[in-house]
This record gives sequence, C-alpha cells and structure tokens, in this order.
Amino acid sequence: MQRFAIYHKSERFRPTTNQVFYTFNAVAISIWIVVEKIIKTEQFSRVIGFTVAISWLVALLAMLIGKFKAPPLRGRLDGFISFYKDKITVEKEVFYLNDIKRIKITNDDYYGKIKYLGKGNFNASYSNGVDNELLIELNSSKVKLYNFEIYNSPDFQKIKTELITYYLEGKLEFSILINLLGLEKDEEIKDFKDYCKRTAANSRLAQ
Repeated sequence: MQRFAIYHKSERFRPTTNQVFYTFNAVAISIWIVVEKIIKTEQFSRVIGFTVAISWLVALLAMLIGKFKAPPLRGRLDGFISFYKDKITVEKEVFYLNDIKRIKITNDDYYGKIKYLGKGNFNASYSNGVDNELLIELNSSKVKLYNFEIYNSPDFQKIKTELITYYLEGKLEFSILINLLGLEKDEEIKDFKDYCKRTAANSRLAQ
C-alpha cells in the first residue's frame, strides 16, 4: 500500500535566505546613505561596502549548497494519507467515497526536485517535496485541505487503480487524473481515456 506523509507547516516565522539577504542589504545601504550624505566618513563607507560584498558571497554560497541539499523543513512530517478504492484516510480521519463530492490533488513537487527560481533568488532550489496538496470536498460542502510529501516522482503510479476509480465515480476530474499519472502525449491520453471507458463498461456488466 502506497501512503504519503502529511506535512504540517510551522506557524513560527523562519526567514528564508532571500529575506535575510535583502533585508540585510536594505539596512546596510540605508546606513551607507546616512553616512555618505550626513556624516561623510569615507572609512565607514568602505566597511559598509565590504560587508555588503561579503553578504553577496554568503548568499551565493547558500544558493550553491541549495542546489544539492534540501533545506530544513519549515514544519514537520506527521501521519499519513492513504488512498483506497472506497475511501481516503488521513491520520485517524476516514473519508468514504460516497461522502465525497470532489477530490483535487496536486503532485508537482517531489523530494530532490530542482526548481527554477529565477534571477536574484538565493533560496534553495533542491526541494523537500512537500509542496503538494490534497483537497477533499464533502457532500456537506465541508472542505478539508492537507499538504503532503512525495518522495519519488512516480509514486502516484502505484495507486493508479484507486485514482481511476475516483474518476469513474465522478469525484476526480480527468485533467487532474492524467496529471497525477504523468500523461502528456495526445496519443497516450487518448488510449488511457479509452481504457477508462472499457473499465467503466466492464464494471457495469459485472454489476
């Protein structure tokens, strides 16, 4: 049985590399402006310039390390999400398929994924794999939202049968299903849709 660790975000403020770097430089430049325009002390200005240069080197080093090592979790992994044909369990909570109106899952992140962050971003690009969400909307209109970890990128392939069941029962959209299974080419999507139709027909005959 494939299960996924639940990620609980920390409520504590933990500054990122970007926040530390840009805040530090904003303060340093503000001090430099005051010193340069008001006090006019060149020696102190050199110290500020040297300090700013060091901060750039430290930020670049942190960015380099972040390409090969995941940063500390800003929260904790506790409990598991498990998917079954007739239910989804989240820790001790059980959501039966008949009680669910809609299921939405994102699985675009996994442990070790290298994310493109753009220029001027010094945060770690090596992912912890916790930027994934499970949304369960119940028939009562109550919505439950969870973050979870994916360790290996193809892990959702292991619950393909369960996901197809959710789709055939009208709980999961086809666009979400093919994204979860990593289907991109038009031909393989068409073949998969035909497979789902055959599965649905066989299920009705079996009843």
